Amino acid sequence: MKKSDVIKSLLILPFCFLPLTGCVDESLITFKTTQSEYNLNPGDEVDFLIFESEQNINKEISWNTSNMNVAMIGNNKLYAVDEGTAKLKVFSKEYESKKAEFIVNVNRLQYEHEFSLKGEYEIKSFEFDIDKDLVDKYSITKTPFDKAKVFYPSILEEKYDKFPLILYSNGTNQTYENKVIEPIVDLFVSNGFIFIANNQKNDARGKATMACLESMLRFNNDKESVFYNKIDEDKIGGMGYSQGASGIFNTHMSFGELSSKIKSIIPLCPPSIGKATYSGQLDTDIVTRKFSIPTFIVSGTGSFDQSILSDEELTTMFNLCGNFAVKGRIKRVDHDFKQAVPYMYAWFLYTLYGNETASKIFTGENPEFLSNNRFIQKEIKNPI
Repeated sequence: MKKSDVIKSLLILPFCFLPLTGCVDESLITFKTTQSEYNLNPGDEVDFLIFESEQNINKEISWNTSNMNVAMIGNNKLYAVDEGTAKLKVFSKEYESKKAEFIVNVNRLQYEHEFSLKGEYEIKSFEFDIDKDLVDKYSITKTPFDKAKVFYPSILEEKYDKFPLILYSNGTNQTYENKVIEPIVDLFVSNGFIFIANNQKNDARGKATMACLESMLRFNNDKESVFYNKIDEDKIGGMGYSQGASGIFNTHMSFGELSSKIKSIIPLCPPSIGKATYSGQLDTDIVTRKFSIPTFIVSGTGSFDQSILSDEELTTMFNLCGNFAVKGRIKRVDHDFKQAVPYMYAWFLYTLYGNETASKIFTGENPEFLSNNRFIQKEIKNPI
């Protein structure tokens, strides 16, 4: 990349800012960015600024950007957030005449980009009352539930095909109306997945999620249902957010033969095994068992995620995965998973369908996930 020119002050008179430090001649200050344009991948961090003088000066800066979702500055480093283009301006806090402008282009890695693209199908949905016998079977007295919402691709109504099903377990005090699921629905359903969530606000035991699974299995056998014979019962996955991550572990571990229907899971921003067992979210004997299906653990690096799942606790959880497993923390994110959604989509394509392109993210000599700077604490074991 071409180096940007040094930005030099045209001021003639020296600038006096504090009596004790004397006068600073701004013409002697070098203030520049290392490049006028940067091409980065999400998660990249670079030293971008040179601010020098033979004199003792204040090197603090301020900045603004045309698109905070693309790039930002912290600790005098340029940080690439997500794909797109942003124009940034950097100012000296002490010398207002000093400023630099530059362009940042951020491009996702090849497969992260490929699996971030919204599909061609229109997204349809409907809410329904869960059958009373299932509500009674799975209810928790303090936090009853009775409704679910299914999102499905429009093509399902027209084509005689079977579609994969993803179950979702809510975070604390959330329901299917919470916007946290929107990026999942937009990507997954437009590409041909069925997605179901419910109105249980405390589903750490996974019971409402299993009521949803039984509901969908009933629809699959109901000739009057739009889902009649449209759900591929061999292609069912589950994901849960926060408290719901414990819920999704339970759907795999605690419901006998019905649990065997779930083939792959993604716990999102989970609490540690110790905290989840202490609060009653998981059975105390879980440390003697293994998560025997493919498991992709996603968390953030922020203070809340670290408080509920330290790096050591993340390793403990990962070690309980006896089958194919992947773990990683999203940099500069706290209790959020949106930036991992493309890889979540690819995860289910690979673990449910064996999709060859998706496999390149998680397997082979150079899996893309391990080279993605958006994530830290990355590890893959026992690839399929």
